Amino acid sequence: MMDPLLLKQVAEGTPGITLTMSATDLRAAIIDVYNEIERKEKEKFAERMEAPTISRLKAADMLHVTLSTLWRWDKDGFLKSTKVGKKLMYRASDIERILATQNDRP
Repeated sequence: MMDPLLLKQVAEGTPGITLTMSATDLRAAIIDVYNEIERKEKEKFAERMEAPTISRLKAADMLHVTLSTLWRWDKDGFLKSTKVGKKLMYRASDIERILATQNDRP
């Protein structure tokens, strides 16, 4: 395992650093990086595979907001829409997250 401070310096591109690694350590480091990238890509893929199932009108009704509010939330990144054909759809989990937040308010 490499020193975390050294890893940070290498990642930041600090000049004047010389690394000496055995072939075994280099292989382990490459495998670690590969596994981390693969894990992140699988997470992204799983998120994309979640079907956006709620229409704009239904989302607005469920959240008790206007279509303009949905547009603003999408623009601000609070509730991102996904285009399916010509329609904007929302993930059920995103709607549930906002509903849960609304229910927490007094």
